[in-house]
Order: sequence, then C-alpha cells, then structure tokens
Amino acid sequence: MPQKQFPHCNQCQKPASAAVKIKACTGCFTVGYCSKQCQKDDRKAHKSSCSYRPTIKASASAYSGNNCNGKSCQYEDGVVRLEVKSGDEWRDAGPINLMDNVANLSLSGNTTSKEETETTTRPHPLTKDLPSSVKTYLLHNKYRYRHSSDGIDTNLLILFHGAGDSHEPYDTLAQQMQLPQTATLALSARNVELPLGLGYTWFNEMDCLGNSLRPDDEMRLRSLRNAVDWLRHLLCLLIGSSRESDERLWIPERIFLLGFSAGACLTMELCQLWRVNDDHQPLGGAICVAGGVKTKTPFKTNDNNSGNNTTDVLIIVGSNDKIYSKDDAVKSKQLYESSKVQIHVQHSKGHSMFSSRSEMEVVMEFLSRRLVKRMVSMENMTRNNLSIIK
Repeated sequence: MPQKQFPHCNQCQKPASAAVKIKACTGCFTVGYCSKQCQKDDRKAHKSSCSYRPTIKASASAYSGNNCNGKSCQYEDGVVRLEVKSGDEWRDAGPINLMDNVANLSLSGNTTSKEETETTTRPHPLTKDLPSSVKTYLLHNKYRYRHSSDGIDTNLLILFHGAGDSHEPYDTLAQQMQLPQTATLALSARNVELPLGLGYTWFNEMDCLGNSLRPDDEMRLRSLRNAVDWLRHLLCLLIGSSRESDERLWIPERIFLLGFSAGACLTMELCQLWRVNDDHQPLGGAICVAGGVKTKTPFKTNDNNSGNNTTDVLIIVGSNDKIYSKDDAVKSKQLYESSKVQIHVQHSKGHSMFSSRSEMEVVMEFLSRRLVKRMVSMENMTRNNLSIIK
C-alpha cells in the first residue's frame, strides 16, 4: 500500500529528499519526522492533536438492543432480525431465513482477492464508505472493504487472520458468506513482525528465537494491550460520536467481529475491554475460532455491571486442537462472562479455520439471532405517508 509522503519534518522543517526520509507519526499519520529525536522533541507540542480518540456517547433511542417495545424477543433458529425505522426509533419487524447461505458456501480452495484496499463502487444509496479518518488510520495496514452485495450496509463484519496469514482468504470467506445488508472489512496485521520472516501478526506470541511466550509473559501482555488499544481506536472511528450522522457510521450493535487464532484472541480481548467501559454499548457479536482470552483482564471491572454492555461471543474449538484446546475455551469463558459465551466443539478438528459446513451452520445461527436488517420499502412507505399528512 503506498504510504503518505510528507514534504518536510514537522519539528526541524528539514525537507524530504533521497537522503532524508520523513516517516509518519504512528499515532495519527498526519505529520512526519526525519528522526526519532525530532519526534521526541516535538512530542509535547504535537500530543494534543495526535491520536484522536472520540468519546462514544449514544442516546437510548439509537439502539434497539434485545427488546421489542419493552418485551423480550424470541428469535427462531436460522432467522435474522429485521428492523424498521419509525421516526427516530428502530423496531423489530419480522424474520428472514439465513441458513440457506450455507448451501452455497465453499469452504475449501479459498482464492485471493485483487490487491486493492477498498471497493469504490456504490451500488445503492444506502451503502457506506469508510470514513476518511479510518482510511488514514489504516494507512500502514493492508485491508479490503466491501459493500454488502445487496447494496445496504446496515451491519459491518470485521475479520482478523491468524499469525503469519493475510486478509485475502478472509475477504474471500466474507464474500462467500453473503450476509444480508452486511459490509465487510478484512484486515491484515502490520503490528508485529514474526521471527524468521514468517510474516506479521497482531501481537507477540513468540520470542526472537521462535519460542512460544507464556500467556502471562510481560512481553506478550504489553504487545497485546497495544493491539487491543489499536483496535479499540479503530472501532471508535467507525462508530464516531453522537454528533455525527448515523447514516455514515455504524452503531456498536451492528458491528461484528470474526477472528482466527491470534485474531480470535485479539477479538475477545477487545470485547473484554469494551465491556468494562460504561460509555460503550455492546457490539453485535464476536466469533472466535481456535482462540480467545487467556489471562484475566488488567482493566478494572464495574461491580454493578449487569451484562447489558457485554458482547455475545461464540468460540469454536476443535476436539484435536493442541494449541487452543477445549479446556482453554472453557477458561476463556470463565475469564469473560460465562452467560455471554457459547462454545462449540468440532469433532476431529485441529487448529484450523472453518473446515466443515456444520461449523458454518453454527456461525450462521449465531449471526442470525443478532444481525439487523432494514426494511427499506416500509421506511419509504412511512416517509411517503408522513409527507401526505403534512
């Protein structure tokens, strides 16, 4: 991915040249420096404008949650939530079958997508482009963002690969899933370079010799905290503040995460951090394949937390997985919030991504209870009726 070019150093004003390379500040990517010393000297002046982190506030009317007109809603297997916007409120309208997608899903021979960063076509006025702040933030990460195939980007699915892999097969998987009204964002790690030229990962799990680090190793925990904070900032940019238009951004309950191995650990750790912040509404859901939290959260939890801001998590683990076992999955559930975690053990499966239709059926069932679908025709009908009344 081409990187942004800076004409001069933000501190000493030395111009860029063949001999002088101006490297971006990794906190905001909006300014550059010719050396670490210049960046250090400018830190005090630049700190106030660096690494924008908006505070998430949302009015209750912006979220439908799990209630229908104050009553608990029950969803049948294989259906996705449908919602209609009436005025400023969203209300459940009925079910739609999601399990038929599994029949058309190919889980072998994933092909790589073209090396592009974003799908630029807007097939429908209800698609959403990535905010410019997100594009800037992902300047040094390869990624692929795609609009929903039906042209309505109500939900967003973000996918995280395992150590040494890339975003490409996950972009292909997202296309094959064909989730209704769901845009997809497949990300490629650039956080940590693996030893021996094995590629990149989200956080340190090995030392410089390639030996695995203990879950409580300080090097691993520090790297993991940095990765979680990086992801939290990305989600804040995708959600925005309450002052920004809901038509351009996503509300938390319509953002879904899917990760494998190291990506699954990052996903569940983010959900762990997300739940201890009272300002955060829960995300739509998280799917963790062959990975999850391994240590107690270092963040202080709210003793009055009733679970209303805790994201639902599905963990898929193989019965023959020697890296992340069934016992590890149970421990992850205990370290999180047990009532919010569902574990599926796949028979005769090792440490791998989806390899059977039965696994995908579990994933589709999990998503079918949580995805939101807008009834655009009914919204238009409501608007037309209101215009007639006026």
